[in-house]
Amino acid sequence: MFSSKDFEKIELLFAKISTSDNDTYFPNTGSYTTSVSSGKIATLNPSSLRIAITNLYERYYYRLIYNGEIYDKRDDEVSLIRGKFFNNLTLKLISKDVIEDSEFVNLITIVFADNSNYVKRGDETEAEILNVLKLVDQRLND
Repeated sequence: MFSSKDFEKIELLFAKISTSDNDTYFPNTGSYTTSVSSGKIATLNPSSLRIAITNLYERYYYRLIYNGEIYDKRDDEVSLIRGKFFNNLTLKLISKDVIEDSEFVNLITIVFADNSNYVKRGDETEAEILNVLKLVDQRLND
């Protein structure tokens, strides 16, 4: 059913996964929080800049963190189950039953979807950061 090449690919994937860390991005929000607490953000003009900055911190960063934490949690679940099939020290499969474990295959599928969603949120956040930078540059050049 599965060739040795298939298992080599799985082994390579597991080796790559076992050397990665959780990657949720946590932005530094101190200056933004201070500007909101002090009321200074409300005085920022033009309003389009104020709205863009607020959206970046309260919408885009929030969603990115939220999706990252979901991805990290699922990745941790995969790591626990992966130990039944893979030796993290030798970076070798210890059981080829990995393909037959429907629970694990389903979890991997969910993790892949979570990862794709997290990357999408990262791309959206990057675009919003660039938008804010453009607005700041326009404000500075007025």
